[in-house]
Amino acid sequence: MIDFLHDILREIGDYLVLGINIVAIIVIVWWFLKTMIIYGSAEHDMLQHNKSFNDFHNVRQELASYLLLSLEFVIAADIIHTISNPTMENLILLGIIVVIRTAISFVLERELRLRHGKST
Repeated sequence: MIDFLHDILREIGDYLVLGINIVAIIVIVWWFLKTMIIYGSAEHDMLQHNKSFNDFHNVRQELASYLLLSLEFVIAADIIHTISNPTMENLILLGIIVVIRTAISFVLERELRLRHGKST
């Protein structure tokens, strides 16, 4: 009976992880498409009216915020995966992944704050 419940938990966890990872991918693809439209429109205006593209930093800030959001989804998926498949190898892997992603998130968030004039 316990093995049956554990198998169900693992199966549900796997589907949750898949769904959350898909959401993270959708966030990144959405940002990419949105940015390409904005950048393409700006390039078109630049060529038509001899303007310069000054929104590059805004695009980078937006990229950083979307990446932070998608990283949060991926970390949540990794935690659910580890809960549904609790092995020592998964715990160690989760720890390493969370440390790396937390460092990336910290750097991106710090850059966003510095660009907005809110230095830490």
